[in-house]
Amino acid sequence: MEHVSNRLSAYLDGQLPSDLRAQVETHLAECPDCSRELTALRQTSAVLQQLPLTAPSPVLLERLHASIESAVRRPVIAMERFIGLLSGIAACLALVGCLLLMQPHVTAPIVSTASVISSVPAAPAVWERDAVQLADESLDNTPETAMGQWMIASLSAHNAVAIPGGKSQ
Repeated sequence: MEHVSNRLSAYLDGQLPSDLRAQVETHLAECPDCSRELTALRQTSAVLQQLPLTAPSPVLLERLHASIESAVRRPVIAMERFIGLLSGIAACLALVGCLLLMQPHVTAPIVSTASVISSVPAAPAVWERDAVQLADESLDNTPETAMGQWMIASLSAHNAVAIPGGKSQ
């Protein structure tokens, strides 16, 4: 059987159940080391019982109460900090959600190819009309005019654009 030194204090104070008490007594009868340790515990207990009881000083009581309060308060403070952190995260998420909900949603309508082709105007657009006017013979021969005429010719050749005035290129 292993040493019972970890149970000797409870044995001495009468706190062991009867089955463990019997095991400790059996071991003490066979083990001189544990018997010596039990004797030392009995002597220490007897000396302590002879000491006079004195009331603790007010300073000692105050320090003791502060120490107990601090030990009890530490987990509460940690929990309060954690809850504060979670509250801050929840507030940020709520703010982001509100901002996302307040954004205008721009959705493009779904348009079929047939409706796009049928919606192309028969008349030339304003920019086309203005570009065609550059081809007018009355304009000066400036680099801008030449560039405009080249653009018209390129577009006309590619798209067969009709030029107002009956000309087509």
